Amino acid sequence: MKLNTNDLTLFGYDLSGGFAGLSLAWRELLWSEESPLAAALAETVALINERGELISYYRAGELCQLVRPEVETHALLLDDAKVLQKRITVPEGVEAELANVIELEVAASSPFGLENTALGWRLAERSAGQLQVDVAMVNKLDAQLGLESCRPAQEAWAGTESGPVVIRGFGESKRLARQGKRLGGIAWRALLIVIVLCCIPAMVSAFRYMQVEKLQASYQSLKTSSAAAIEAREKLQEGNALLQEARRLSAANADPLQHFQIMSEHTADDVWLRSFKLNGNTLQISGYALNTSELIGVLSNLPPYQQVKQRGGIRRDRRKDRDIFTLDISIRPQYKEGGQE
Repeated sequence: MKLNTNDLTLFGYDLSGGFAGLSLAWRELLWSEESPLAAALAETVALINERGELISYYRAGELCQLVRPEVETHALLLDDAKVLQKRITVPEGVEAELANVIELEVAASSPFGLENTALGWRLAERSAGQLQVDVAMVNKLDAQLGLESCRPAQEAWAGTESGPVVIRGFGESKRLARQGKRLGGIAWRALLIVIVLCCIPAMVSAFRYMQVEKLQASYQSLKTSSAAAIEAREKLQEGNALLQEARRLSAANADPLQHFQIMSEHTADDVWLRSFKLNGNTLQISGYALNTSELIGVLSNLPPYQQVKQRGGIRRDRRKDRDIFTLDISIRPQYKEGGQE
C-alpha cells in the first residue's frame, strides 16, 4: 500500500514535512552536485558545441581539468538562442518541494507549451533564507534535432548565469545509472566490511569454545583421577537438590495472607469467618453471611478461585438471622505461589 506522506500527523503535529526533509537529505547525499559522495562517483562530461568542438570538461556540474582525454559521455551545449533562461527566488523552507515549484513556474512561463518543454535547473545561491534557482527551458524538438545533428553528444545541456545545466530527458539517465552502479558497488563493499567485522567476534567465540573444550577434557581427566572428591561433590549436589525441592514444595503452597486480603476486599461487611484452612491449592472457610448464595457468586467470579462449592446444606442461625456456611474453594495453579504469574 502506498504511503501518503501528505497527510501524516501524530498528536496533532504534521509529520509530512519531516518525511520530505529525510527524502531531500537522502537525494542530496547520493545525487546532488554539492554532495562530496556524488562528486566522487560522478563521471566527467565533455561539453561540445553544435559544430562538435570541445568547450570544456565538467564533473558534478563544476568545471574541471581532465588529466586523461578519454570520456564516456559527451553533452551538447544548446545555442543560447534556443534557450529561455530564468532565475527564480523561492523560500528556503520549500526546498523539499523545489522540483514541484519549478515545474509550476515552467508551466506558467514556457512559450513552447507544457508538453513540448524540456527543462533543467541548478541551485545558484543560498542567502537570507531564500534560494536562487537558475532554470533553463528549451523546445524538445530543438534539443532532439541538435542531438541528431551532433552525433557524439548523448545529452543536451543549456547555459545559465551560474553555469550549464542538464536538460532532463535526453540521455542523462544512462550516465546516472552508471553512477548508481558505482554507488551500489561501494555499498556492497561496505556491507562486506561490516560482515567481516561481525565475523571477528564469532572467530573469537570459536577460539574461546576450543579453549573450553580443552578445559573440559582436562576436567574429565581430573575427575577420573579424583574419584573421592567427585563423589563428595555429587553428594553435595544431591543435598542441594533436596534443598531446592524442599523450597519448591514450600513455595507451592498458596500464601494465606494473600487470600485473607482477597476475602477482606471482595466480601461484604456482613460476612464473618469462623475458620480458615489452607491445604495446598484447596481453601476451606466457614462462617456467617446474610446470603450464602450471593457470597458463592462473588467468590466464583474472583480470578484466583477456580471452583467454589458449599459443603453440605446451608443452615440458618435464627438467633443471629444469618446463614451458616462452609465453603470448599479450589485455587487456580497460577495463584499458588503468592500471586498471579
